[in-house]
Amino acid sequence: MHIAPPAATAADAEDLAERGALAAEALAAGQRAAAEGDGATALRWFDRAHRLAPDDSLALLVLAAARLGSDPTGAARLLAKLPARCRTGEAWLLLAASRRARGDAAGAAAALAAALQRAVLAEAFVPLADAIARDAAAPGWCGLGPDFRLRLHPVDPAASPLLRLDGRAVPADAPLPAAGRRLSARIGWRPMLGSPLRLDLLRRGEPGDGAPATAGGPDRPGGAAPAPSPARPRPAAAQPAAAQPAGPAVLIITHADGGG
Repeated sequence: MHIAPPAATAADAEDLAERGALAAEALAAGQRAAAEGDGATALRWFDRAHRLAPDDSLALLVLAAARLGSDPTGAARLLAKLPARCRTGEAWLLLAASRRARGDAAGAAAALAAALQRAVLAEAFVPLADAIARDAAAPGWCGLGPDFRLRLHPVDPAASPLLRLDGRAVPADAPLPAAGRRLSARIGWRPMLGSPLRLDLLRRGEPGDGAPATAGGPDRPGGAAPAPSPARPRPAAAQPAAAQPAGPAVLIITHADGGG
């Protein structure tokens, strides 16, 4: 015999709202502590926010980012709990960083490739992407920067990426037409991490349909990204750049990134 669970009451809704308000206060307190350089206090506030609102993706993402340096395995476990609609480029970048910290070069490369196919890459994460490509012995990576210019980062600064836009060869220093949809980048016969890029979907903030599966395990996010955002300017000419040393990057997560 199946017994239906009791229906939610007004008291339940009131308790949920109160816990949500307390979680928001804890997040704000954690952000203030982080801004003041008190990482330990910030981590405690972020942990409290997640315990108060375990289903809130913003609280989860912020806590995962805070744990990344000291507990990359714990950060990966948190990211595995994200609902499909919140598995954004930012979440994949966090997963890439956590896997690299655990010594999983192949898994970090797969997560980075998924991130590059889902979102533009902030400048602060360029050294991390360079280091992941080197660790995985990949030829390099390609993606769009915040200005929607194509970024080409070969591991070997002397290498010349070969680009094809919708099946046609294009020079790396040529402006990309607004109508371009699918861009592949390789060095020799090896594709760069992030290739192929679905430029049409990235302009609209949608996930690419060619994102690779990750190396497996319980920490693998997947599925769709949040709803499309307004159209952005077309990508301009490519920006080849030499590899840079890895360095710390600060992830700033907002409600727009984390979902509800």
